[in-house]
Amino acid sequence: MANRTLIYTAVDSKTLKDAAEYRLTLNADGSADLSALPADIRTQWETYGLTGRGYGHAHPKEGSTFFSILLARANAYFRVREVLA
Repeated sequence: MANRTLIYTAVDSKTLKDAAEYRLTLNADGSADLSALPADIRTQWETYGLTGRGYGHAHPKEGSTFFSILLARANAYFRVREVLA
């Protein structure tokens, strides 16, 4: 599914309002394109990956699995939603 797109929304921890939105897509090779994210978040995810219940552990190069974990891990400080075509 090369055209999968997520919207990552950072939430301000003081006001609990949306602070910024970033569009994440899959590259042609199936990896997640995190270039729209701030460097600190992008570096952390590229270095350590994410772990999610039921999905195991994945790095951005594992595209769709990484996106599934990201969708499952949304919390009070960030929201993630999938854009359906």
